[in-house]
Amino acid sequence: ISFWERFLHVIQGLFLYISKAEAPHFPNIGLTISEQVRVSFEGLMALSAGNWFIFACGVTGLGLFLLKNPPYGIQLIVPIGLGILTFYAKRFAVFLTPVIALGAGHFFNVLWSLAYGGSRKWVWRVVFCLACACLVHGVWSVTVMFLGARYQPVEPPRVVEGLSLAGEDTPPDSVIWAWWDHGYPVMYWSRRGTISDGAYHGGELSVVGAFPLVTPSYRQAANWMHFHVARGLEGFQTVYDRIGSVPEGMALIKEIMAAGPEECKELLRKAKLEPEEKWLPFFFPPKEMRRPVYLLVDERLVGTSYWWYWLGSWDPAARDGRHPFFRSFSQVKQEGKNLSGMPPFTLDMEEGMFAAGNASSVISRVVYFDGNQWLSMNYSSDGLVFQVDHSTGWGVLCSPDVFESVFNKLFFLRMADVRYFKPTRLKTSSFQLWEVIGDSGTAVK
Repeated sequence: ISFWERFLHVIQGLFLYISKAEAPHFPNIGLTISEQVRVSFEGLMALSAGNWFIFACGVTGLGLFLLKNPPYGIQLIVPIGLGILTFYAKRFAVFLTPVIALGAGHFFNVLWSLAYGGSRKWVWRVVFCLACACLVHGVWSVTVMFLGARYQPVEPPRVVEGLSLAGEDTPPDSVIWAWWDHGYPVMYWSRRGTISDGAYHGGELSVVGAFPLVTPSYRQAANWMHFHVARGLEGFQTVYDRIGSVPEGMALIKEIMAAGPEECKELLRKAKLEPEEKWLPFFFPPKEMRRPVYLLVDERLVGTSYWWYWLGSWDPAARDGRHPFFRSFSQVKQEGKNLSGMPPFTLDMEEGMFAAGNASSVISRVVYFDGNQWLSMNYSSDGLVFQVDHSTGWGVLCSPDVFESVFNKLFFLRMADVRYFKPTRLKTSSFQLWEVIGDSGTAVK
């Protein structure tokens, strides 16, 4: 493949990512990123200029500048082109803003020249003064908008502490399995490897990274992580090619990871993956060939569960996943038969009815920690599950499938099958680090 073919392939891939076009089997990850959302024309004006007047001045001035100085337009092709991409993703407003500022500056320079150097000076001076008054109002509105905004650190200090401690708790050659928005911080603070980051998080990789959080099986999650760390996406592709189908290949890998090396022989025979002496170590790498793997779960995953659960439950055949219901509450306390907390809600533990504002929902289970063990109150109806840890005042309302997920069982319930997950460092409701064990292919004779 020539340089230009590779270059065009990269450009095409970037545009598909930015435009959020559909991929053949896996989701376009741009759909899940807030900076990648499409914006309306009104939104584009607000992002690039703050208000319509400054935007109009910028566009008009830029047009006048390019008409008068065509050669300079060549130098502005890149920022203008990147700025136009704001229609596809709001993050590109950072390129459009200086272009609009340049145009607005030229627009007022033209008005100044007409007001003090051309004919009908008094008319242009009135126009110039009115334009300046509107500019002052526009700048003031933008200033108020920025001063009123609050910007929180992307990584809360509690999570940063956990990432730093992870470097002390893990061997130097470890891989920390974390969601991709933790990628750079994991590498910086812990000095450990990870599976994805802010630049490397395509649709297939994100599906692979989220699946262990979504599955209810500890064994499947642990084996899946070790398989990917050892074989990479190339290992998945090997199975796809051998089976002849991405959906069927992905489904087979999930079945094998859940079955383990002792029970998967029949699956290998049915899929014609023979000899088994070759494929068992492929799916379950021997311990001496593995790198230590640790799973990081933290408070930010609660807020982003809508998307990572969708990705982890992705079905390549149906080309869709499931969006969960997962809502967190603090300061949860019990008064008589009712639970309450923040944001405001009440839960009638006798009737199994949850209410918040004008909305109410039937509860199927209330799971609570009494200080020594987890207990459950079951109701006859189907519905959401409410979990509460009375020792911390932390509560979660979630759908039943989320309740059964490995993420919830590790992070909220702090319960694990120690054959597959061993606690390394647990800080309730902030961050947790679990050593991932998994099955070994060498156990099969």
